[in-house]
Amino acid sequence: MNVSVSFVIPIFNQSPSVLVRCLKALKYIDKEIKWEAIIIDDGSFSKFEESYKKIIKKEDKRVKYFYKKNGGVSSARNFGIKYAQNEYIIFVDVDDMELTKKVSSADFTQKSDLIIYNVKMRYLSQKKTDLYSLNEEPEEISYKDLLPYLLKDGLLNWVFGKCYKREFLLKHDILFNETIKTGEDFDFNYRILNTNPKIKYISKYIYIYNYDENSDFKRKCKFPRRSLYDAEHLYQLRINVLNELKNSVDKDSFENELKSSLIDSIFYSYLGSIVNKHEDIYNESLSLVQKYIDESKLSLGSKAKLRMLKRRNHYELRLFFMLKKVYRKLKPYNFS
Repeated sequence: MNVSVSFVIPIFNQSPSVLVRCLKALKYIDKEIKWEAIIIDDGSFSKFEESYKKIIKKEDKRVKYFYKKNGGVSSARNFGIKYAQNEYIIFVDVDDMELTKKVSSADFTQKSDLIIYNVKMRYLSQKKTDLYSLNEEPEEISYKDLLPYLLKDGLLNWVFGKCYKREFLLKHDILFNETIKTGEDFDFNYRILNTNPKIKYISKYIYIYNYDENSDFKRKCKFPRRSLYDAEHLYQLRINVLNELKNSVDKDSFENELKSSLIDSIFYSYLGSIVNKHEDIYNESLSLVQKYIDESKLSLGSKAKLRMLKRRNHYELRLFFMLKKVYRKLKPYNFS
């Protein structure tokens, strides 16, 4: 059976040694798989660009290098989808580890539109790993089987550890939304599932995700207004999922969890705008609260954040931020 895979690997101002380590994994690809690796340099500084070119010159000709103007990771991945030549696409972050020796030609015996594997997450600030999987029988599953997994953080939050049929993506005009800074992977997977793809689940992990527990918090501080819009977008997508599931889940319980998560995102986006002295997004933050939130149904922690937001005391918020940084060092965020 002929199997061909394109590994799409964006890079931006990262250490050349990270690229070397990433490319080493390609040496273990199943010999029955025809492959290429597309390295998309998303506008790195010239010193990095030259280093990457030197590294790739020494590599197999199947490793291809492209330089493009900086547009973000979604833009780089879309570039990779466009230039990929093979039947399937696997997305890789250059500082993670793709266990290519575990991607077998046997995984492609059925011409699936989407192949889902397990993902092992390595928490960078802790000496621990977690395995993320589905509570489903391996082999073919339907998009309806996966809908409950979209209601909370987990395996479907990421494009990592998945194999996408390129023709399917192009047929349905599915690319990454380049306006999203947070939740772009979730948005991508959500739109794929809505087209009712042929899905195969293989219960083995092929990807180790090196997770920075503070990355989401940092992103909200860096792009507060964008993070605010992204939080609303993610909330609306999950409410759509909840409505589709109807009576098969505890709707009230899940809706309360989604609202608490939305409050967290609104609060940290506003906090980021204060700490980093961005344009004030108080009115937009309050508008989202008034649009979606019933305070009486929030947890105590979410109520406390909402009240701090409404008080709009910059000194109190900065103090909270400093305490939060200390807390994060003592007890890093646990993705679950």
